[in-house]
Amino acid sequence: MTQLFLQLDPRLEVKRALYGVAFGLLAVPLVDFMLGRLLLGPYEGTGASFFSTFYGDLVHGEPGAVALVLGPYALLLLGLATRHALRQIGD
Repeated sequence: MTQLFLQLDPRLEVKRALYGVAFGLLAVPLVDFMLGRLLLGPYEGTGASFFSTFYGDLVHGEPGAVALVLGPYALLLLGLATRHALRQIGD
């Protein structure tokens, strides 16, 4: 019998969420800044102004900043759901 829904362990899910959000808070803005400089050229102002703008937008709930922070966790969940769906197809 196949399961229709992915069963998640709450303790493991809290760990995944914390690691995903931590990665989104620390690594993603840095990578965004570096790739932006590489592909688009220098950022107006200093690197510090980029990060202060990003974290200020995050505090004010700007959708773009929130999406950058939650993106790694969302991609992880999408990957888990896809793997679960592919396994169900194979059964």
